[in-house]
Parts: sequence; structure tokens; C-alpha cells
Amino acid sequence: FEQYLASDRKLLKESEAILDAALSEIAQSGVKYLLISGDLTKDGEKVNHELLAQKLAELEAETNIEVFVINGNHDISNSHAVKFNGDTTESVATVNTEDFKEIYNDFGYAQAVAQDPNSLSYAVDLGEDYRLIVMDACIYNNDAANPAQETRGEFKNETLNWVLAQIKAAIKDGRRPIGMLHHGLVQHTAIEPTMFSEYLVKDYETVAAKLADAGMNLVFTGHFHSQDAAMMTTKNGSVLYDVETGSLVTSPCPISYVALNGDSFSYTATHVTKVAGYENFPEHAADFLKNAMAGLVDNMLPNALRALGVTDEAQIAAICSNENLKALLVGGFVAHYAGDETIDEATAA
Repeated sequence: FEQYLASDRKLLKESEAILDAALSEIAQSGVKYLLISGDLTKDGEKVNHELLAQKLAELEAETNIEVFVINGNHDISNSHAVKFNGDTTESVATVNTEDFKEIYNDFGYAQAVAQDPNSLSYAVDLGEDYRLIVMDACIYNNDAANPAQETRGEFKNETLNWVLAQIKAAIKDGRRPIGMLHHGLVQHTAIEPTMFSEYLVKDYETVAAKLADAGMNLVFTGHFHSQDAAMMTTKNGSVLYDVETGSLVTSPCPISYVALNGDSFSYTATHVTKVAGYENFPEHAADFLKNAMAGLVDNMLPNALRALGVTDEAQIAAICSNENLKALLVGGFVAHYAGDETIDEATAA
């Protein structure tokens, strides 16, 4: 477990306490809906899906908030579903799509006005004016007994056609269609399509254009653990905004608040700052992220340089030993996760 923590940016030990703090804040916020855009668990462990569903049920019971979820790349038929036992791991039960729909029935599927028979996608109405089209573009074999899944995302042709039909149906019904999925539909950084392509849906430009031209102009995404909004314009002049919310278990542990008003929307973000057991949680989370990213940069930089065309191994070694460069890259990732476009001295320090 300690070895895993040293190689990733997720605050796993603190995750339940962070979730409890976030749900407590959301419960007092006055919002109507809570949307969770995937990666509900570390690696699709059934026991963790059940625990989250229990906490969401408590939130709905204590407030007037309706919760809607979708799976992420970690959540279905995941062979990495394990429990940590001393210095070993043991496999635990993961879930298939039927398990997922049963566990999260009250958080989208029971309220659905339509469900895609080929994926976990569904559509629900948000009041009188909007329809939320929740899209499953994850890749998994849907076999909990012999699980396999991938980080990247891709729409099945049948599912994409279902989504387009739902957009048309929503507009015909007098509602504005809004989307939610795990993977990104619009690139959020210049290097994302080449260096981090698994965080975007396959053929994202084509898919985004189809959705935008059909009438979907706003989607909520996750996956990249960063807080950012990006937009694209199609050849026909249609616009699609991709509002990406960062992970609760990655500093600065954000929550997005979105206001809808006709064809307009606005959003702000808050951060989970008070977590049980931590006197200064933001500082703890920031230090954890910086240390984790230093290890990830060390592991990632050589292959990134090779992907950029550097072939001289001596040159690669020299670049990778440049501490100032690595500090800059760490600062860049930290700023990206926070939703900042620039790196200040404190971030890069």
C-alpha cells in the first residue's frame, strides 16, 4: 500500500474522510443536483461501490438533492480490485454493469427516461428545462469473474447513435440537452492529445462536433484529475463546453458549483479544506501531491522525451537529471490540477 501511495497522486488513506467532508458541504449548499462524473472507486471494488451508494443514499434522505452518477475507467470489471493485507494484496470482488445498475439504481437508473441497452448510459430530466444525458464511453469486458478494463475511452457506434437520438428527443421535448461522461471531449492542454491521449475519448474532435452540431453544448467530465473548462467550435459554428472537475482525492480536492440559466451557465469551485484528523488539510494535500508528482515526473519524463523525438539516450539522461526542469514540470502539474493557467513561485517551489 505504501509503495502504491509513493507512485500515485491519490489521497487514498484520506479518501473516506474527504468524501464525508465534501458531502457535508454539498448538503448545506442549497444545490438541487449532485453529478459525479466517474471513478467512484479506486479500482472497482464492489464493497467500495456499496459504501459510496450508502453515503449517497444518506445525502438524499437528509436533503432534497438528487444524485446522478456514471462509471469511470476504474469502476467496472477491474482486475486491480484488491484489498491490502500487510505486505501483500488479495483480489476482491469487482462489479459488472448489472451490479453497477443495481447498486446505483437510485442515482440515475430509477429516474431515467431512457437507457442505452449497449452501455451504462441513461438520460434523466433536470426540472422542466433540461435533460441530462449520461454517457458511458469506458472500455471493459463486463465480466466480473475474469475482469479487464482500460484507461482510454471510446464510444460504441450503437451508444453514440443512442446519445444523438437522445439529444434530438430532448430538443423535441423542449429541453436543453446537457451531457456527462468520464473521459474528456475537448482537449484541456496543448499536449493532451499526444502525451495524455487516454484522457480523451477516441476521435474526440469528431465525436464532440457531432454532439455539438446535434444540439449538446455543455458536458461535464472528469478523468484527468484537473479543474478546467475548455471549449471547441465546429465548422458549422456550434460550440461545446467541456467542464472538467478535478478529483476529490487529488489536491486541491475541488467541488464545482454550476448555475444554469437558459442558454447560459456559470460555474465556480470550492475546495475541501477541513477534513477530520488533519489540522491543516490543504497543506497536507498539497505536500502529498508535490511529492507524488516528483516521482511521476521521474518515471514519465524519459518516455515523454522519446515520444517527442529525442533519440540520444545520453541527452535524455542529462535532461532527466535537470532538477530545475523537473521542479518546473511538477509545478505545472500542480497548477493544472488546481485549474490555474500560470505557475506562481509558491507552486513551483
